[in-house]
Order: sequence, then structure tokens, then C-alpha cells
Amino acid sequence: MSLPATKADAKKLGLSFYFTGKPCKKGHTSKRRVVNSGCQECKKLADAARREKPEYKKSMRELQSDRRSDPKIKAAELEAQSARRRTEEYREKVKPFNRDYKKANRGKYNAYDAKRSAAKLQRTPAWLSERDKNDILSIYEQARQLTKTSGEEHHVDHIIPLQGVLVSGLHVPWNLQILTALENMKKNNSFKAVA
Repeated sequence: MSLPATKADAKKLGLSFYFTGKPCKKGHTSKRRVVNSGCQECKKLADAARREKPEYKKSMRELQSDRRSDPKIKAAELEAQSARRRTEEYREKVKPFNRDYKKANRGKYNAYDAKRSAAKLQRTPAWLSERDKNDILSIYEQARQLTKTSGEEHHVDHIIPLQGVLVSGLHVPWNLQILTALENMKKNNSFKAVA
């Protein structure tokens, strides 16, 4: 979209900028702000110069330090970061990196898989009947079929995680549910008790 040539036209349209095509006092031919008629290029240069001043850098370090020490701000930043990582776009972007990292660090992944398998075995009760064991297999088969038919990856999730922080669940049919891969990653290793 091209910008209007006058400040008045930009105001009428509710825009923040206009473009006269004439150079400013310093010779920049750039768009101008509606609020103060200031040249955008002059503002960029002034901001860059301000950021280079030692007192600005010091104040920013102090601000960041204060933010890091506030638990509410820290929690909000972590949640925002986590939310960005749960998007399909982010997953697609990091897929090649993850694949290469996994190849280069096969030992780490084997150790993780072994730990997960051991936890599952440890959390599988000896008193499970053959019917319960078949139900577990059936749930995993349903997830595989859903993945095939829908084209979206599905996981079998433990409602109460096997390796939870506060409570650990069992590997039993009534503790299993089928979720999309994205939902399962959002849930991570958490459990919310129903009141």
C-alpha cells in the first residue's frame, strides 16, 4: 500500500506514516511520522546512537537484571517462549536441526529411550490381566490408525505422567488417552487434578 502524500490524509485514513517524497533537513527521503512529522530515517539513526551510549547500556542491563529477578515476569516470559515452541510452524522449522542433532547424538537418545522404557516397565503393575494388556495394545493401535487416516500425528499420552514431579501414574489402560502430537507436547509432563 502506498502512503498518502500529506499528514492530513494520513490522519483521515488512521495511518501512522505519510510520504511527501521531499528530503528532510538532513537529506533523507523517507516516510514521516504523523504524530510529529519526523523523518523515520532520522529517528532510526538517533535511536541507534542512543543505544550505543554507555549509560543506556547500563540502564538496560539493570532493567534486564530486575526482570530476571521478578518471578512473575520470569514465569510469563517462559510461558511465552514455551507457547512459541508449541506452534506447528516452529516444529517444521526445527525439524531438520533436530534430525541432524539426533543423528550426531545417538547415544543420548538411546539412553533417553532406555530410561523411558524402564520407567514404563517399572510403572506397569504385575496384577494387570491379559485383557488389560490387550486394551493397552489396542489404544496404541488406535493412535497409529488415527495418524494414518487423519494425516496428523497422534500420541498415546499418560493422563497422570509416568515420571511426574508431584505424582506418578501407572502404565494401565485407564491412565491412557490419545492426543494429537501437538496437544501432547503442550501437556508435556504435567498433570492437572480435577477438583
